[in-house]
Amino acid sequence: MAEAKECRTTLLAGGVIGFRDGIAKDAMMDWPESACLDQAGNVIFADRDNFSIRLFDVKTHAVSTLAGNGSSELVDDCSSDVAQFEMPTAVACDEEGTVYISDYSCHRIGKEEGCRDGDCRETLLSCPDGLCLWRGYLFVCDRGNNRIRCIDLKQQMVTTLAGSESGFRDGMLRDSLFSAPAAVVIDSQSRMYIADQGNRRLRCFDMEWMLGNDSLLQLQAIQPVLGLPQPLLKLIIRLTVGLREECEVTSIGDGVERSMDGHYRDVISFGHPCALACDDRDNLLVADRPSLFGRGVLRFVGTAAQTVSTLQLDDREFNARCAVWTSKGWIGVCTRTIALLHM
Repeated sequence: MAEAKECRTTLLAGGVIGFRDGIAKDAMMDWPESACLDQAGNVIFADRDNFSIRLFDVKTHAVSTLAGNGSSELVDDCSSDVAQFEMPTAVACDEEGTVYISDYSCHRIGKEEGCRDGDCRETLLSCPDGLCLWRGYLFVCDRGNNRIRCIDLKQQMVTTLAGSESGFRDGMLRDSLFSAPAAVVIDSQSRMYIADQGNRRLRCFDMEWMLGNDSLLQLQAIQPVLGLPQPLLKLIIRLTVGLREECEVTSIGDGVERSMDGHYRDVISFGHPCALACDDRDNLLVADRPSLFGRGVLRFVGTAAQTVSTLQLDDREFNARCAVWTSKGWIGVCTRTIALLHM
C-alpha cells in the first residue's frame, strides 16, 4: 500500500477570492480550473468564476489578466481587451505563444452545442473541457459528448479520436467508452492520460500509432464531404492504418467514489478527477475531489513505480483545482491561491 506524501506549501500569490491583478498577496482569483505554461515558463490559468484568462509570472509573482474583464457577457472577439467568456475551464499554449481556451458553457472551440467532425468552422462540441497540444494537434475533452476530439491545427479539421456514447469500456481504442472526460495530458513517451471523471478513473493509451499515420484522421475528417458509407470508411482505415487496431486503452482506478491510495495492482480509487499534469519524469499530479462537492486534493501518480499517493498538504484550507510542472517544481492552484509544492 502506498503511503500518503507529506507536502509543504509556499504561498506565491492570492489569498482572498476576488478579481484583481497584483503581486503576491495583492492578487485575487476565483476558482481557477486549469493551468499550463507559456513559452517563457510562466503559468497561464483559466480563472473560471472571473471569466478570464490570467498569467502568473514565476519570477516576480505578479498576476495579470491576458483576456476577459470579470464579466460573463459573451463577446466573440479574439483581442485580449475585448474577448469575454462564459466559463473558461481549460487552457493550452503552443511554442508561438498562441493560447487555446475551452469555453465550457458556450461550447467553444465550436460555437453551438452538438457533435460533428469536419471543418473547424462547422464543428460542433458539447461542454469542451481539458486541452492538450501534441505534434501539431490539439486534443479536446468533449465532455458533453463523452469523446476525445482531435484538431489538426494545420488542416483545421476536427476528428473523433475515441469515445461515443457515455459508458465505460477498456480494450481497443476504436471501441473504448468514456463518461464526461475532464482533462488530458500526453507524456514524453507519447502516452495519453485522460481524467475520466464520470467513470472515476484515469484512462491511458499509447499515441505512437498516430505518428506517420495522419491519413487516418484526415479520412475521418473528410468523410462527411466524401459521403463514404461508414463500413467502407472503416475498411479503408483498417487497410491503410492498421496500427490503430492494436491500440489498447487501460484504466487506473476501480470506479468507486472515494480516495484510496496504493499500487496499481491494489484497489485504487478516485473520487472525481478533474485536472491532470505531467512532470519531467512522466509522473502525474491529479486534482481530485473525494466527493462531488468535497474539498479538492492532489494525488501523485508515480508511473514508474505504479503507485498513487495523496499529498498531505500543510495548508489544510488548500482546495486544489489544478497543478503544473515548472522550472521551480510543482506549482499548485487552489480556489484562491497559487503555491509552490515541496514534495
